Amino acid sequence: MQYLIFWDGIALIRRIVRRYGWENMTLMGHSLGGALTFMYAASFPNEVEKLINIDIAGPTVRNVDHSAEKTGWAIDKMLDYENLSLNKMPCYNYEEMIKLVVDAYDGSVDEEGAKVLMRRGMSPTPAEIKKDGFNFARDVRLKVSLLGMFTKEQVIAYAKLIRCKVLNIRADPGMTFQNPLFYAEVIETLKKNAELVIFEKVPGTHHLHLVTPERVAPVIADFMLKS
Repeated sequence: MQYLIFWDGIALIRRIVRRYGWENMTLMGHSLGGALTFMYAASFPNEVEKLINIDIAGPTVRNVDHSAEKTGWAIDKMLDYENLSLNKMPCYNYEEMIKLVVDAYDGSVDEEGAKVLMRRGMSPTPAEIKKDGFNFARDVRLKVSLLGMFTKEQVIAYAKLIRCKVLNIRADPGMTFQNPLFYAEVIETLKKNAELVIFEKVPGTHHLHLVTPERVAPVIADFMLKS
């Protein structure tokens, strides 16, 4: 089977769009979701009217030599995850689950934010396991993100194809990127080709839309109403 993070995500959005016959769409995404909406807007430039991305400019890029060296490891890890039996899946009680999420994001998400995320991010442990508790509901293969990374040149090529109105909200300090200057390079490329590009820095963590929505909502509302 194939498992390519960005391509799978774009295909999923496309399935939904074709199913409901949507036109002149507004897409909004954060982090990986923002990378997917960026790619969709580039792939179908005549069908997207507005694009809103939060703390992401486009797909995250990695050092190509590192990616090449780690490909074998990543493939084996993905196959290990595919064959992971239910009884080997970690099981936690609710409080443990919330603490794991808060600790994993290292200050980007607070406890209340973690509880919101886990409304869909966890599920009761299957009855056949005969344990009380919860498992993470995500596709565990998402932990092997290396196989879905792009080069700088690829991301810039896609940025050149985006034609819609764009709002990009960069959290300050937000996410730390391996190549922090590349974010600005993508924005500048968008400005040369898109109908409109508004770039706003907003104080907050990578999850600022969740933890401090009062800072983000007015920026998005203004873009939606006035652009």
